[in-house]
Parts: sequence; structure tokens; C-alpha cells
Amino acid sequence: PRLRHFHFHIGNSVISTPLILTVVLETALLAPVGWLATSIRFSEWPSLQPLFTQTHPLAIGTFVLVTLLSLVSVGFYRFGLRQRINDLALHLIGAFILSGIALGFLYYLNPDLALGRGILLIAYGLALPLLLGSRLLLVPLIGHAVFARRVLVLGAGPHATGIDRFRDRMD
Repeated sequence: PRLRHFHFHIGNSVISTPLILTVVLETALLAPVGWLATSIRFSEWPSLQPLFTQTHPLAIGTFVLVTLLSLVSVGFYRFGLRQRINDLALHLIGAFILSGIALGFLYYLNPDLALGRGILLIAYGLALPLLLGSRLLLVPLIGHAVFARRVLVLGAGPHATGIDRFRDRMD
């Protein structure tokens, strides 16, 4: 079964409900990753975990927000993104590098938001398979055509047929 989708027009942008569903699902997956990474990191020193949890919700919220903004900025949510696992993994790794740099800058400005290098690396390591899995499971449910780039080829004959075959090979 495929989900029906609708489009919202905001200014000159068109936002579809599958895109909103994807962002909400991936936000819901990113939020617990920070707490799980903290539990893994402090599993050897349980006495340090209460000291860290005082500012932890704000730090996790910052982590999720900056990571989502990085995913948007590298084009993880754009139409026409190839749905092959290699392409998705490269976009995710690029977004994680970008968000790590942005978080480092934010931690310099406000050290209370810092998660720590170890927790960030664990969180990114946990988030990579979760986000890849969610995208690979969600795309068949929503339908690949939602994420596909639409091209109109005018004409007939060998040139139009060649362009159509090339487009099918690329998808």
C-alpha cells in the first residue's frame, strides 16, 4: 500500500506531505540517539552521568536541530536525490561532518551545550544506520515517484528515445 500525499505551497516552495513525514520520522529517530550515546559513553562511569544530565536535554535538542539543518543543507530532503544506499550514505556522512563543525562552533560559543567528542561520534555512528534504514524502508511505502525528479521531453524520434532511455538508466 502507498500513502496518499498532498502538496503545501509556501511562497514559491512546494512541500509535500511525504517530505514532512520523512523529516518527522528522522527527527524522532535522532532524538533518542543522543540519550543512547550518553548511556553508552558513561556506562563505565555511572557516577558521572548525573552531572551530565543537568544540561543534557538542551544539548540533545541542539544536536538534533543542527543535524537536521545539516541534512537539509546537503540536500538529503530534496527531490531528485538518488535512493541508492551509497548516495544516501555519502549525503549522511557529509551532513554529519557539517553538523560536527557547526556544533563545534556552537560549543565554543556556549560550552554548556557540549555533548563531547565521544558522545557525538557514538551518536553519529548510531544515527547513520537508523537514518539509512528509515529512508530505505520509507521510500517504498511512500513511493519512489515522490522523490524522483520530473523531466518533460518534447519531441519524438531517436533523440527523444535516447534521452528517455538515459533517464531510465539513471533512475
